[in-house]
Amino acid sequence: MQWRSSRRLPHRLAPNRGRMWKGKRPMAAGASRWSDQGRVVAGLGPRLHLGLERVLGLVVLGLVLLSSAERLSAQGLRLELIEAGADRPLNGVFVTLENEAGERLAAGLTDASGRATLSPMPDGAVVLRAELLGYATGEWTVSGMVPGPDPYRLALLPSAIPLEGLVAEAASRCEVRPADRGLTALVWEEARKALDLARWVQEQEVYDYQVTRYTRRYGREGRQIVEETPERSRGFSSAPFESRSPELLAREGYLVESGEGIVAVAPDANALLSDAFLRTHCLQAWVENEEIGLDFEPVEEGEIADLKGTILLDPETAALRSVRFWYVGDRAEELAPSGQGEVEFERLSSGAWIVRRWWVRTPIREVQTALGRPRSDTRIVTTGYFEFGGEVVTVRGGPGGGR
Repeated sequence: MQWRSSRRLPHRLAPNRGRMWKGKRPMAAGASRWSDQGRVVAGLGPRLHLGLERVLGLVVLGLVLLSSAERLSAQGLRLELIEAGADRPLNGVFVTLENEAGERLAAGLTDASGRATLSPMPDGAVVLRAELLGYATGEWTVSGMVPGPDPYRLALLPSAIPLEGLVAEAASRCEVRPADRGLTALVWEEARKALDLARWVQEQEVYDYQVTRYTRRYGREGRQIVEETPERSRGFSSAPFESRSPELLAREGYLVESGEGIVAVAPDANALLSDAFLRTHCLQAWVENEEIGLDFEPVEEGEIADLKGTILLDPETAALRSVRFWYVGDRAEELAPSGQGEVEFERLSSGAWIVRRWWVRTPIREVQTALGRPRSDTRIVTTGYFEFGGEVVTVRGGPGGGR
């Protein structure tokens, strides 16, 4: 039987005009108390309670405080982060202040000297958190301050994922919001640190970017490039990648029909960290062939086109590498079967995380009618693939303290 192509199905990807598709983080277990006497305990662990006479094996640092509460509130909270036991300044520590409700009030990155200033300093009790890849998260509750000329000096304990003994191991089940100290929780904690910082960098427009973008059309087998259109941005953009809001993605999905065709959306850090994503997807970590991965998939199939995929981490440092994803569900099979993509992350010398490159690919499908048969005798075939993507080629600017 012979078939004749009558029309190409409408096809469009999410707008890519210098922006790309874009939760509340879990609180670390236990918190130390920052007393009026200006004491700090470094290297926090689960259910650790401050009391210098009770702390053994931890680094206790003198806390040198600012000149007055009024001056502190106006100038911000000055911090210096070091490695516990080595007195070495830590660059790229993501430090945040939150109120007791978990709302973020200020954030910043430490510089090469390990220093950062969080401004403005709110009144009342706040939670100070310090996070860095390969180190245990530090968390302190600030309840009082004493005047002093120098910044608060805090220490973090090294705490990398122990790869030895994890070879060819996989978590026993896919977990929603892993909370124990198993493999999945360990791997997710390191991935979350990078994603949270990447989200903050984009929201605060810390950097300006110059981006190269492209659109490609592949042949039927998806290997040969039939057509390609590269485009390099002439200027700089403060947010080259932005997704749809997590709430909209949860409601409409990652593949959406519009008047112009099919819109394909990729996840970014904001989407992956959102409550809407974490409550509807389970995570399962694995270590195999010197690779660390964190698979995610929908807890249950819904009416929208959803995502499954893998978050890949560096096997030596547990640093975030990329998020590879596929569109799944009945809606995805209807709109873009075999649709997929990848978002690659990179850590800059400042410690900030950005999206370095990305791509999304969906099938090009046509409606064909059998020659000499009724018009209702049709079929849909894949005649090729459409891909668009991009890469950040130049980055300028920097954190410059808490913003």
